[in-house]
Amino acid sequence: MRSKINILMFCSFVLFILCIQNIESQTIYVCDQNITDGEPKGEISKLKIDLMKENFAYILVKFPSAIGCNKLQFKRYLQGNPNPVMPLDVDPSATWACFEMYLPDKGNYIFTVFDCNDVELGQAKLTVELK
Repeated sequence: MRSKINILMFCSFVLFILCIQNIESQTIYVCDQNITDGEPKGEISKLKIDLMKENFAYILVKFPSAIGCNKLQFKRYLQGNPNPVMPLDVDPSATWACFEMYLPDKGNYIFTVFDCNDVELGQAKLTVELK
């Protein structure tokens, strides 16, 4: 009886490990330059800006396979400021998308990405300081 329980536990453990290895998810990057080929360039966690100029960060979302949606939504959160949700039309067969995000002020930003069903895909953070 004891050996059957051990075998069952071992098989369950192996099945669990095999399932975990097949789980893939999207990756979100914050970059300081526009992305044209789906590869993150200039990945940043801090940025210095000049409020007299237009300041942007680029939010790159990479998927392990086709996006499967025709729209992504990007939410910019900065305490004390309006927190808009901005849509981006995408090709459902694409494996990545990049959004140009305007940065109106200094502070700690949280960017949240949602799919076409309003399911949160992930978050990225950026600290913005004045030059």
